[in-house]
Amino acid sequence: MTAAREDWTLLSDRLLHDGYRKVRERRFLLPSGKQQTFEITETPDVVCALALDVEGQVILTRQFRPGPGRVLLVPPGGIIDPGEEPDVAMLRELLEETGYTGTLVPLHTGVQSAYTTGRRHHYLAIECRKMALGPSDPDEVAGVELRPTSEIPALLAASALADVETILAGLAAHSSRHSFLAGQGKLA
Repeated sequence: MTAAREDWTLLSDRLLHDGYRKVRERRFLLPSGKQQTFEITETPDVVCALALDVEGQVILTRQFRPGPGRVLLVPPGGIIDPGEEPDVAMLRELLEETGYTGTLVPLHTGVQSAYTTGRRHHYLAIECRKMALGPSDPDEVAGVELRPTSEIPALLAASALADVETILAGLAAHSSRHSFLAGQGKLA
């Protein structure tokens, strides 16, 4: 197996579409000498969290997603406003979308996908408590559901969840945290 080479050369970059999301066309000269064009979605940085209430239940929102064309269960999250720190954005989104607030544990920051420009900041939100009525924008969030962590595998199998990377990272971190604290004789 050969390693991917990093000496790609950007030949052109032009805006194709300027709407809800901007789409750019980028043409590269590949290490082999071939040229290839890619369509890249220009996206803002976002935050997303696996949020757990004080009982350890997963807090999810019901949101219509235009790509799949249906309502999915989605962990709280959203766009980072200009000048806003990611952790501040995450707490704001958690409160706006669910009415909950909690303690954030940063997990990971990475690219949203190979064909976008934005980064996604993943969090585990623990000990979340209800502080407000719920979703502040009913056009965005259709409702809030609390689900036991034991239901997550079935929801994954049914393709009922969005932002799966955050959910899996959060469950792994929660499990590791719980095991670590239990090993010290403390409750997680």
